[in-house]
Amino acid sequence: MTPENKLIKFFKSNFRKIFSFLSIGFIEIIFLICCVILYYGPTSYTTDGYYQLAQLVSIFEDGDLDLSNNLANWPYNIPIRENHWSFGPAIFWAPFYLMGHLISSIALTIYPPLLNLLWEERLTFRLDVGLANLGTMFYVYIGLKYLGLALDSYYSKAYERNISTISKLFALFCTPLIYYVFRNPLKDHALSFFLVSILVYLWVKWHDRLTIRQILIVSCLVGIMTTVRMQNVLFVVIFIPQIQRTLAQWKKDNRFFDFIKQLFLGIFLAIFGFFIAFSPQLIAWWVQYGIPLPIPWSEYNFNFFEPDFFKVWFGVHSLFIWHPLFILCTFGFILFFLLKDLNKYDGIVLLIPFFLQSYVWGIYNPLAWPSFGMRGFIGTIPLLTFGLTNIVLVGYQRNRKIMNITFGILLILFSLMNLYLFALFGHPYGDATLRFNVPLNIEWFLNIDWELIRKTFIPTFPFEKVVILSILAFLVILASSTLNYFKKKEDMKDLQQINSTF
Repeated sequence: MTPENKLIKFFKSNFRKIFSFLSIGFIEIIFLICCVILYYGPTSYTTDGYYQLAQLVSIFEDGDLDLSNNLANWPYNIPIRENHWSFGPAIFWAPFYLMGHLISSIALTIYPPLLNLLWEERLTFRLDVGLANLGTMFYVYIGLKYLGLALDSYYSKAYERNISTISKLFALFCTPLIYYVFRNPLKDHALSFFLVSILVYLWVKWHDRLTIRQILIVSCLVGIMTTVRMQNVLFVVIFIPQIQRTLAQWKKDNRFFDFIKQLFLGIFLAIFGFFIAFSPQLIAWWVQYGIPLPIPWSEYNFNFFEPDFFKVWFGVHSLFIWHPLFILCTFGFILFFLLKDLNKYDGIVLLIPFFLQSYVWGIYNPLAWPSFGMRGFIGTIPLLTFGLTNIVLVGYQRNRKIMNITFGILLILFSLMNLYLFALFGHPYGDATLRFNVPLNIEWFLNIDWELIRKTFIPTFPFEKVVILSILAFLVILASSTLNYFKKKEDMKDLQQINSTF
């Protein structure tokens, strides 16, 4: 064989390996189509996201957290003040921020006239926001994948795999998540969904007991979650059964003093892991305020002994009024007590964080009070999908085809309702100044903004959107292929273990 033929054979064989590795499925296609239609470029509506992103920009531009010389050229005349917003989002957006600026530098080196295009319409700012948007969308995709893996794994023990599709579509289209992925991704809410999905996946994977290493991993993840949103620390309660079983096993396997030593080691590693992961937030506070402690917001107060659950669940801006399928999710948790193959304690620990988050928003008393409640529940979506999946499961046991049709109609109906509000008003659930004590007005729903509908459902393709979606598509395909590869390896390992037992 000639050297030329050997070279051709080498390239052919490697191209086959690459293309056999690459894979894309239903969720990837749906997600990317939504990105093309619903996301129309670097977007943000509130100061929260600006202040979270500004920390990242300030660190890489100046090496500090002084925002006075970083926000001066940003739009909307953002006031310069102390930054009490969480530091976690800046950490998660950092890889995309650096990747985008690296690509820009390479492009400018190859084609210097591109500099004029990048500076048009303050595109430097738009690039920073767009890269953060890119990160948010990618993390939500990863969250959907891990949520699917968690549900498929949890329900495969007694029933079947691949039961999660309906729940993933519900999580993306029928909840407040959709707004914080496509219309206002420069915020921390969608990142909370991603992190809680990872936590739920670990909860399913390590469902029996925890090793010392697993305790450290969970505590680190909870610490990272808390840097994104403080109240995310409450989600650690889902591991209470594992902790109880772990302590019982340690006590059974060890003498008293060995048990005490192992107990103190576990507690130390849990605290150590949490504070190491939470340390970026502590450092940010220290740099800005001189002490590594959270600074109370004096304009807010909490009614600790008077939680108003009704306004959080059924008020003007409430969760169940605007997203009724959440009622179905909560009813689905009753099935944890009725189906013999499901663990009733799982239903309890998965619902506890929902009530804790409800309590946080019920006692929270700023000017807007429960008006912001729904976005605070985005982190609970991965937990509430278990209730929805229970209902799907019961339906599958009776008639799979009818259940798929029924839920298909429900998902389409509530997705269209969600998109109707999403498109017409441009803000979550209508006028951003609407408060819980303002009655709903039917005329408000009929005040159609046709220009906003055109922008939402007739996609446009400005330069920065094309770049962002091109990178996102590449990352989604790469992530999908990698996750499928490791899933196949894990399935093969499980099959080998089963065969070895016979």
